[in-house]
Amino acid sequence: MLRAELWREGARVGAGLALNEVFVHKGCGESMIELQVQLGGKQLYTERADGLILSTPTGSTAYALSAGGPILTPELSALLLVPICPHTLSTRPIVLPDHLPLRFRLSAARHPAALSLDSHNSFPMVAGDEIHVQRADCDAVFLHPREQDFFAILRDKLHWAEPPGED
Repeated sequence: MLRAELWREGARVGAGLALNEVFVHKGCGESMIELQVQLGGKQLYTERADGLILSTPTGSTAYALSAGGPILTPELSALLLVPICPHTLSTRPIVLPDHLPLRFRLSAARHPAALSLDSHNSFPMVAGDEIHVQRADCDAVFLHPREQDFFAILRDKLHWAEPPGED
């Protein structure tokens, strides 16, 4: 689980939990947004794009996958950062450790942008806003039958070929 907080001019104006992803996007505007991204207090990069998805391993098979991100297996302690239609082709999805805090600063946007948590909670953003994201204090617990196979589920849902010898 991820905990995200939206900060504006030194005050927290929104917060929530996400199981799948934290998504910063251009909202209803037609132009890109610019985000400064920090990992563990260090500058990672500045991204001009339609948005950025920060995904958990659970969310890696959802919106992040459809945006071109890789699949993370559920037992990984990692996060996935996937740009949406980046301005430069050199920007690629990146796998990050989940124990370091992330900050996104909306440095430029012609129209109001938005922060969405699992596509349920949405908060409007303006230039100068910051999003603070870290691993939540709580975990999601899923109950699965012992015989359930993550890769068999992927093969079925993504229509991958069955390995030789399986019916």
